[in-house]
Amino acid sequence: SVSLRRLLILGAGQRVRETILPAVAALPERWVVDGVFARSEKTIDARGVSYQTESFDTLSKSRLDGVDLVYLCVAKHAVPLVLRRLVDCDPGQVQLLIETPVLLFKQLGAYPLFDAFRAVFVSEDTATLPWVETLQAAQSAGLLGAPRRVVFEHSAWRYHGLAMTRTLLRCDTITRATRRGRQVDKGRVTLHMANGAVGEIVEPRDYASGHWALHCAPATSAGDVTAAPDAAGLDQQLVTDATQRPASALHLSPLIAGSTCTGFQIGDIATDLTAAESALLGSVPADVTATALTDRLKAVGLMRMLVDLHEGRGGYSLQLGLDDMMVDYLLEKLGRWRRTPLTSLRSPTGRELLPRVLKLLTRG
Repeated sequence: SVSLRRLLILGAGQRVRETILPAVAALPERWVVDGVFARSEKTIDARGVSYQTESFDTLSKSRLDGVDLVYLCVAKHAVPLVLRRLVDCDPGQVQLLIETPVLLFKQLGAYPLFDAFRAVFVSEDTATLPWVETLQAAQSAGLLGAPRRVVFEHSAWRYHGLAMTRTLLRCDTITRATRRGRQVDKGRVTLHMANGAVGEIVEPRDYASGHWALHCAPATSAGDVTAAPDAAGLDQQLVTDATQRPASALHLSPLIAGSTCTGFQIGDIATDLTAAESALLGSVPADVTATALTDRLKAVGLMRMLVDLHEGRGGYSLQLGLDDMMVDYLLEKLGRWRRTPLTSLRSPTGRELLPRVLKLLTRG
């Protein structure tokens, strides 16, 4: 039988009410909400279920006894303060799941606080969107070769877009990046990956009209997705969720029965949602695209991450989450970014020096 784990949620805002609590409630055999903390005691509603909040001021070491996971989802400016409150409660036996962007650049002096937890993961649920499984199944079946280039046309945003790029291009490491267009949300970000693949994010984000296109090498045999990117750009296989697409492109589309999304398919390759995942998505239009469903699919992605955490597989890593924030911040400020020991929190030097410098500068 599956063991039941206990979860504390710190925060009671829109994301908690509309996504986190419903996602946890959809996994009653795995997770139980042990408490919801907010600035004050009040009753909140999440899809018809009422939760009584407790005050942050009452958070104590004994309150963490028997808790497996703390989910931190508070306003960005409040994260260091709430983290310190948690650390005072001696959370050495507790895992932490924290919202993106984890910390703002100016808050990096708080980075050492994460050492107090048993493990820390980031709730970057774009990395576990259910149609990613469909793409991986198509690659394993030999329908697609190695990913070479992904273009998000109005379908990705800021640090979430970086995480989606890493996920679709099957490469964790961004080596350099540029941003054209200095207006907020009207730029074009280009990401160069360590495996030679390239990602592009075209702003602004508009899930209702946006789509993505993934250019892959042709698979040479089933499961062979290791081919090197082709600099000439020849012999590429395109897969996209766009309704308007070239005749030669493969189409990733939702599987709809009535008004229920039951999974996703590319050609003859299909992957299924569980009944609980379909129920969490709710009623969907017959002609909906994967991108148009993104906001709702992130709740399913969060469900899948909670299953992974329950089964000991972990979630999106703290270092990747902070790297996404750093790259996004420096692209916005400078228009370009290159991976060096001092510009990436994935390097030991960066993790050691940047928080110290920023702590001195902000006296925090």
